[in-house]
Amino acid sequence: MEVTSSCAFGYEPAYASIGDLLRRCNEGSSICTSGKNPCEVLNESLSGILDSAYPVGSDRPEKGYDFKITYQENSSSGVGETQMLELVKGQCKGDFKSAEYLSPSGNGNLLSSFKLCL
Repeated sequence: MEVTSSCAFGYEPAYASIGDLLRRCNEGSSICTSGKNPCEVLNESLSGILDSAYPVGSDRPEKGYDFKITYQENSSSGVGETQMLELVKGQCKGDFKSAEYLSPSGNGNLLSSFKLCL
């Protein structure tokens, strides 16, 4: 979440972190100085990071991955979920490792979950 993206808000070189892009994408109110939507830059940045960190394939130690970002809104009627992003690559069968990261945003939380298939 702390990796710097290619998106700046206000002025360059004040580039936003992946975590900041995630929050701004969820809010839907900001545009990068390049004119790109933060959600678009978030998708591109995360795809690049995951592809370089985890080159997956049947001949590789990592067979695939599944990365999801979900917004969980707290309201008087309960918790509602909206999937913001999902990046899937390769095959996920058998053993896996996983992790989650929760960060506050607006009236709820952003849940990032990563499943690495072995």
